[in-house]
Amino acid sequence: MKQMAAVKRIGALCGALVLAAGLILSGCEQPSGGGGGGGSEPPVVKKGLSFSKSQATVYAGGKVRLSLSVEGDISYDDIAVETDGWDASYQSGIVTVTAPAGAKKGDSVTVTADYLLDKAVKSSCTVTVIERPEGYRPVENITISGTLKGMKIGDSKKLTAVVTPPNATSKDALFWGSSDPAVATVSQDGTVTVVGYGEAEIFAAADLAESNKIPVSVKIDIETLTLEKTKWRSDTLAEGENNTYYTIWFTSNTDAVVQGVTVYPKGDTESLVIGSSYDISKTDEKITVYNWGDLSIKDSFLQAWGPEFRLVPYTEPPKIITLDLAKTKWTGDNVTVWFIDDTQFVWNREGEIITGDFTQKDGMITLGSQGFVFILSETQFRDGEGHKYTKTEWTPPSEKSALARTKWAVKDTTIWFINDTVCCYSWSYKDEYSVLYSSYMYGSYSTRGDEVTFFGGLFTGSVDGDALKAESLGESAFQKDEYTPPEHDFSGTAEQILGTTWRCGNSWIEFSTDYTCSYDINNSSGSGKAIVFGYSDEYGIESVSWVESEGMFGIDMTLNKTDDNTITSLTSNDGSVFKQ
Repeated sequence: MKQMAAVKRIGALCGALVLAAGLILSGCEQPSGGGGGGGSEPPVVKKGLSFSKSQATVYAGGKVRLSLSVEGDISYDDIAVETDGWDASYQSGIVTVTAPAGAKKGDSVTVTADYLLDKAVKSSCTVTVIERPEGYRPVENITISGTLKGMKIGDSKKLTAVVTPPNATSKDALFWGSSDPAVATVSQDGTVTVVGYGEAEIFAAADLAESNKIPVSVKIDIETLTLEKTKWRSDTLAEGENNTYYTIWFTSNTDAVVQGVTVYPKGDTESLVIGSSYDISKTDEKITVYNWGDLSIKDSFLQAWGPEFRLVPYTEPPKIITLDLAKTKWTGDNVTVWFIDDTQFVWNREGEIITGDFTQKDGMITLGSQGFVFILSETQFRDGEGHKYTKTEWTPPSEKSALARTKWAVKDTTIWFINDTVCCYSWSYKDEYSVLYSSYMYGSYSTRGDEVTFFGGLFTGSVDGDALKAESLGESAFQKDEYTPPEHDFSGTAEQILGTTWRCGNSWIEFSTDYTCSYDINNSSGSGKAIVFGYSDEYGIESVSWVESEGMFGIDMTLNKTDDNTITSLTSNDGSVFKQ
């Protein structure tokens, strides 16, 4: 755990943990007092946090150790401790306060412990300097005897300590501590009780001396592991600006719920429920959660993709939130999203307008293929970029962006902005026999302020009054012209392609409705940022491609049509034919 400098904030924040929508677990044998396994109804568990005493004393230059106890599913990693002037450290429920060497009798400090995920849960202790008694003799050494090998959850055993010198003033005021109270607790007479899976060390301390450590280890036996009605919580992973803890409930042998709690700077916290129901199977070495992945048993934890989940007292899982989003508007700092009806959204993301379909499932909103907006409560959520949205009074978005239904031309090159997301780019050229040919590109575009991005990043430009600067398109200034539709209209082609999947043997390509795609072709898989439809007079064929990264196309496919323009198949450059 972390160490704390004087007066500073101490506490362990958990690192970011990336989980797919639908992470879930269920059951194991509960530790003593942990709640109901075996189908019994779980107890109501209140959250609580308290120091073992509200008043403590210390000599100038000395140390006093304070223990914290928790109630409910609070993790010792979720506690932050601060003082108002003295050096202190915090580790797994133990706070060590050091009085300044120059402190005077009566000087005091308040030590406060906060539960990071709910600031209303806290406790404090006042530490006061007292005068050393005449003839005071400090403790120089402490030796613990005894062993804790072979102990199981619920077992208790008493350890003994020998203090030298035997006439030390504080020999009868030992502080007994555990490096992990979630595994083993110890009373102040040296009685150790095992309460959970894991590893811990028991020690004793007095004055400036600390004893040897006696280990205790309790490992999970997967053969006897029961998943139903159990709750597991991720351990600390890493520290960062935003730190996420995850909790997994196995509510039955088939159902599971996952909740992520993100701790933001200054203790701001928010929750996200992303659970659902999945089939669970168990082998001699691992638990498989269908449609999510494998959980392995690692000594005292369930492990998934690196993070470790520890068994904690069972409480009922939170309910997955489902909102009626139609005709609602959510606004944040320079971002707004409108849910037009049950399927359509408009997203103004820092000046960039994005539109498309959305879905709501398992407490999570998916906006097209652009990313996720996570529902956090009935009045607030955050998107995948960290923007916080709050529900505001409904006002419809502007029907069209500034570029919709505009046309820009220079020499033999023209750009049409057909609506607020689709554009068409055309250029003409002569071959060596002076035959004039025209080529077209038709696909998506986006805007951010005065900037324009064409075809998922293939070209960029900017608008300045009646001039469109787009040097990447071969011309430095397109002039605004009266709008007329493009000579070659791909809208019918797009309607047939978008939202479809095409296959050739084991290879496939899927075109999304927001002009993105994903594919697995000849064991090469990936996704495209934008679909582009093309046509050339010179070759007389219509094709579909996708931009996989800036300036780079993916596979180019010829569109094969019947006389009534119905697309029957796609032919790739290597001759492979893809059909629906």
